[in-house]
Amino acid sequence: MENHDFLARWKKHFLNRSKNIFSILNFLKRNFTDFVMRRCLGSEDFLWHSAP
Repeated sequence: MENHDFLARWKKHFLNRSKNIFSILNFLKRNFTDFVMRRCLGSEDFLWHSAP
């Protein structure tokens, strides 16, 4: 009984962790494409974009 409880808790924890990892990967991917697009557009355009 205790062993099953431990497994269930570990599975839940693992699912939460993988969800976190996926969101982090999505965040990095989005920022990376943004960065690459800005680099391709040129530094002047980049400065214009970063201006408030």
